[in-house]
Amino acid sequence: MMGQTLIKAKDEMEIDKAKNCKSDVENCKNQSKSYNLSTNFAKSVENCSSAKVLEKNKISAYVKALFTVYPSLPNIIKVVDNIVLQRASSIVPVSSVFGGVSSTMKEIEKVIDMSDRKVRLLRVVAVTRDILSGLSEIDYEIVDMKFFKRMKTESIASRLGIDERSVFRRVSKSIERCSVKCAESGFDSRFFCELLDGEAWIKEVFNKSMSELSANKMRGVRGVKKG
Repeated sequence: MMGQTLIKAKDEMEIDKAKNCKSDVENCKNQSKSYNLSTNFAKSVENCSSAKVLEKNKISAYVKALFTVYPSLPNIIKVVDNIVLQRASSIVPVSSVFGGVSSTMKEIEKVIDMSDRKVRLLRVVAVTRDILSGLSEIDYEIVDMKFFKRMKTESIASRLGIDERSVFRRVSKSIERCSVKCAESGFDSRFFCELLDGEAWIKEVFNKSMSELSANKMRGVRGVKKG
């Protein structure tokens, strides 16, 4: 009888151990799920944050590219306009040329393409002016000297009575404020990409601006590490 009681007690202990073990496993699983959810959430937040930073940088680079090319746009538009007028006036009526239908249509298509380009460049001018209209007097002054009058940093520093490092900082801050206002107005990177579609030369300026922005960020990180 005593032996049976001991066996029963032992079995109950084993069952309790098994239950505890199962409970531990479940707790472990729940902790693992919780950890995975936390990790995934953290990664999601990090990716979202990175995407926002990238978008902000792209808008800043587009703004800088537009400011860079803006002084050249009126002359380029005039050249395009002259080309359109010359091509349009040189088109010979189809009836006066034997078998000239194909060549005449090609010439007309070229005129249309150049006319479309003129409209596109005029839109770029309009958007740039819209961005400039939102600048404060102080920001416009630094943008005007840096991008439109193409003054050297040393000359700008002398004119404003500040050091060259402060000039770089003010230019950067002005562009940054512009990019924030652009984002608030719905001028995101996709908008600028579509705006400049077909203008590879402006996109090259944008790519250069992005590279400069990345290099400046890296220099800033190195500076913080050294400090």
